[in-house]
Amino acid sequence: MELVDLAARLSCDFLGAPDLDIRGLCDPHQRRPDALLFVERPEKGVPEGAAAYLVPAAFRERIPSDGRAWILAEHPRKAFVACLGIFDPNRPVFREGRASHLPAGCSVGRNVFIGPGVILHASCRLGDDVLLMGNNFIGPGVSLGSRVVLHPGVVLEAGCRVGNDVTIHANTVVGSDGYGYEKGPHGLVKVPQIGTVEIGDHVEIGSNVSIDRATVGATRIGRGTKIDNLVQIAHNVQIGEDCLIVAQCGIAGSSRLGRGVVIGGQAGVADHAEVGDGAMLTSQAGIVTGERVPPGSVLSGTPSIPYGEYKRQYIYLRRLPELFKQLKKEKEH
Repeated sequence: MELVDLAARLSCDFLGAPDLDIRGLCDPHQRRPDALLFVERPEKGVPEGAAAYLVPAAFRERIPSDGRAWILAEHPRKAFVACLGIFDPNRPVFREGRASHLPAGCSVGRNVFIGPGVILHASCRLGDDVLLMGNNFIGPGVSLGSRVVLHPGVVLEAGCRVGNDVTIHANTVVGSDGYGYEKGPHGLVKVPQIGTVEIGDHVEIGSNVSIDRATVGATRIGRGTKIDNLVQIAHNVQIGEDCLIVAQCGIAGSSRLGRGVVIGGQAGVADHAEVGDGAMLTSQAGIVTGERVPPGSVLSGTPSIPYGEYKRQYIYLRRLPELFKQLKKEKEH
């Protein structure tokens, strides 16, 4: 892509030869003469060896007159993110393609690509610009909105509903049975899980995530929420809009997360807990059964406590050997 075209797509000014060919992005340690390098803090130095440099617009007055090419961005990180999308060699490409046989009752929109090994059940519905990469299972009554991307191996079991602009990564299962058993005269009796899963618009779900169907009603993932890899979301969980849930978290049945909640890696939320809007659980935090986390709070530890208190306790804990030795000396005297 020529420098002038890239700058236009980014809505940025540029300095240098307009027809300079840029073929990708590079990092500071592996610079390429045909690639763009993002330098967030150029005042600390700009390494040589790249085709052009993406820098903050405020750096304009300090650009060296050495013939190098520059893209000047008012919002450099946003421009960098846009460049990642432009030059992504693995981005999903929507193209025409259909399975040779579609079951009766299956509704498929425009510009849908169905890869190899996809199983579509009757009565499922696919919106426009849907991409099923391959080996996907779409169960009966499943509904997909427009611009949905399912990476290889994604399973959507019966009755699940997915909104628009949703991406689900490889080997994630949506709609598996919730974990429910009751004691019976001859052992544990499985509780039927007859609900479903609803996923809102603009949600992204990582690989190897399990989202269980509700016992009754729906397990819900709110609009704009982003879920990392290896997360377990149990039956009847309600997750609000714009939440961030990092890898290896577990959220137990009937818990509720408000809007804008952030959950760090390996944190756990026990059943019937409620996490208020804008709250943050740091990595490995543990919320006990039925706990109510106030909106905007930051909690750490298991069981969780306010982050400031957790830090103080941690400092005291590290000093225990020293305090023990001091106490022992005092007793000896």
